[in-house]
Amino acid sequence: MQLGAAAEQAWPPFVLVSGLLLIGLVANRDGLFEQAGHLLQSLAVPPLVLLAACLVLVAVVTAVLNLDTAVVFLTPVLVHAARRRGVQEDAFMYGAVYMANASSLYLLGSNLTNLLVLGQHSVSGSAFAAHMFVVALGATLATGLGVLAFFVRPLRGLAPRDRERADWEPLGLGLPGALVAAGLTITLRSPAIPVLALGVVLTPLLTFPWVMPPRQAGAGTARTA
Repeated sequence: MQLGAAAEQAWPPFVLVSGLLLIGLVANRDGLFEQAGHLLQSLAVPPLVLLAACLVLVAVVTAVLNLDTAVVFLTPVLVHAARRRGVQEDAFMYGAVYMANASSLYLLGSNLTNLLVLGQHSVSGSAFAAHMFVVALGATLATGLGVLAFFVRPLRGLAPRDRERADWEPLGLGLPGALVAAGLTITLRSPAIPVLALGVVLTPLLTFPWVMPPRQAGAGTARTA
């Protein structure tokens, strides 16, 4: 009896996160995260500003596609952007992890813990987002400012170098899938099954090259500036 009750309480969070991870896999496959990283590193800004822009990207992906998706797919993108610009990688690596944790309070699906803690309470996604927005924004800003302050010395004196101009290529289904998933999480009281269904529908399309053609190595960049 208790085991059944525990399973009934626990399955929606894991199902929802599984769906978000599948959508994140699609977004990664069609190059959404890679293109965003190329676009950021191509900006003619100082390294500290580049780090700030990367942290904003992590916060957005965490809020929409879950903490785990942001850490797994964006950490290597940020580290690669740092290497291309010849700046300290530690700031981007730690910044990605810290910002993902700090920005996981915007939506119910942003963090598995949100779902587990509120499993016994009937809270809609819109009510959670409205109630937690100020707190989530405060956590994001505090963490971002803390990371920037900690790494201001090693990054402040570095000049931009070896910027690669980014050519934004047509996107696949990852971005619209993420936006739809965010909408489902906000509007539905029980979004787990719909989000998982969306991820299950999108994921097999990875095997159809005429729908989502494989990206070639080096795609997304044109030339070095």
